[in-house]
Amino acid sequence: MCGLAFLLAPDLSLVARRDRVSEAVHRLDHRGPDGSGLMHGDDYAVGHVRLAIVDLAGGQQPMRDPSGRWTLVF
Repeated sequence: MCGLAFLLAPDLSLVARRDRVSEAVHRLDHRGPDGSGLMHGDDYAVGHVRLAIVDLAGGQQPMRDPSGRWTLVF
């Protein structure tokens, strides 16, 4: 099972949001991650941990649309 972490906190600094979500993602390491990712914006941070599975190339998450407006984890 993959893991997700999301924080919406406009009152925190970008560094604080990034660090908190990074720590949450790190706590999921016991799941045997094959990859992980972290993205952040003006008032949010989102992280993803993927299990070690055989998968198609290019499955890194979170991912952004080409314009950079939308971020998606699934």
